[in-house]
Amino acid sequence: MMLESDKYNFIARKLRFAEYYDLLDGLSHYDDLDEYKKLRSTMNYDENITNIFLKDKATSCIIKTMYKYSPFSIGLVFAIQEKSGLTVIMSKNNLDFTLLKLYLEYFDFKPYNINGSNNYLEINDGLSSEKIEKYLEIFNNDNNINGKIIKLLLFTSNKNYLIKNIKNVILIH
Repeated sequence: MMLESDKYNFIARKLRFAEYYDLLDGLSHYDDLDEYKKLRSTMNYDENITNIFLKDKATSCIIKTMYKYSPFSIGLVFAIQEKSGLTVIMSKNNLDFTLLKLYLEYFDFKPYNINGSNNYLEINDGLSSEKIEKYLEIFNNDNNINGKIIKLLLFTSNKNYLIKNIKNVILIH
């Protein structure tokens, strides 16, 4: 049985190979994202990422690899990219966002302490209450209304907190 860290390292390695093959073939996962956005505006809601990309030979190896190991995570990444404004992904089940964060890195999302425009924060019960309050203060700040500082909040907690200015909420059971 594969441990979570082994699985993460295995998938990360596969993604690096996929990135190399995409470079050789002149493919880009950003092109796939743009195509997804165009197709989503013209299709019915029941269509899914499988019908959009995996049947098309032009799909990048990165997207195919991400889909192979976690269709749920790549679906979340595309949903986040499709929406404007602040997004919160909430789970009461102490969900491990490790693989999602790996996928997000391929779309230029970085943890908050790294400079950039697509930043995310992760709040869970393992953080001190002071750190959670500090993170929420940054997220709820008026300068962050459109996600200029932090676009995404990954939230797994059994406690209640005030989160403001959210445009998109994704609940996971």
